[in-house]
Amino acid sequence: MKVSVAMCTFNGEKYIEKQLSSIIHQSRLVDEIIICDDGSSDNTVSICTEILNDAKISSKIIVNEKPLNVVKNFSKCYSLCSGDIIFSSDQDDIWDYYKVERFLNIFQKYETINLIASNATIIDENDVSNQLTLKDAVDFQIPQKQTDWFYLLIKKTCITGATMAFRKDFFINYMYESEFWLHDAWLAMMAALNDSLYYIDEFLIKYRIHAHNACGLGNMNILKTALRSPFYFEDLYFQNYLAFSEFKKFVENNQLFSNKYLKDLDKCISFWHERSNLRNLKFIELLKMTKKNKNKGAYDDYTQGKIYFYLDRYFWLIYKLIPRKKRKRACNNSQ
Repeated sequence: MKVSVAMCTFNGEKYIEKQLSSIIHQSRLVDEIIICDDGSSDNTVSICTEILNDAKISSKIIVNEKPLNVVKNFSKCYSLCSGDIIFSSDQDDIWDYYKVERFLNIFQKYETINLIASNATIIDENDVSNQLTLKDAVDFQIPQKQTDWFYLLIKKTCITGATMAFRKDFFINYMYESEFWLHDAWLAMMAALNDSLYYIDEFLIKYRIHAHNACGLGNMNILKTALRSPFYFEDLYFQNYLAFSEFKKFVENNQLFSNKYLKDLDKCISFWHERSNLRNLKFIELLKMTKKNKNKGAYDDYTQGKIYFYLDRYFWLIYKLIPRKKRKRACNNSQ
């Protein structure tokens, strides 16, 4: 199988040399490296050019005329790859020597697997590990069955593009530049709906967290955020409703999957829709809605737990007391 690496860059001169070096010197050499730079103002492009000129690997560097931002830039970069397998790469991590080899072994062994992701160790800007793994930081358990991936991903985003590789024909069939989803979350959901997602619980990259990450881990203290910024959640509920509605529409319009998950997707959409309209409910309607969702386990299925049963009632009170003229419609991450 021909292997392509798709890397998006933007002002990444500080870490790009280590990342490219780790990609070039794999136990199984990659066949192609495609870099799409989103208008760096530092030395990122010149550093990449110098390194790739010395490497015995086919490569191409494209500098975007106008900034595309994360989703569109990765989509463009993937589309320019000619390999059978595309490895998605950030500019600031470090790959394990055996990463490509381990992934290819899985792709060759399981022809029905379209997308693979792995665990990672987390390092800081000085390459120092804090002993925390990416899986633990995101906080999820690996599903025991393929059909469980959908129910995990509908609850939280836990597959990171930096650890991801997928088949080129899968990308061609399922990629969509969404207003609400990041590229990696979208592709992971598509693979889950297609029962073709595989997770390697090994530390196959060093995932760097620093002050200038384009997309970090997104951890937050729920209670503090709720008390300080309750409108954040009103926007989030509405955006999740729009995101899952868009996802379902894409699936139905393209007739890509069987109907086995669509009923559960409808329940998810309904859950976010009614919660996005908290401020319009009467008090008795609020009590019925929150009690219903709690009894049906919806808070456990689609959020981080029953704390939202109580927060919804708190939010309702805040929204009734404080008028708001406008709320945001779009975001780049659904969860």
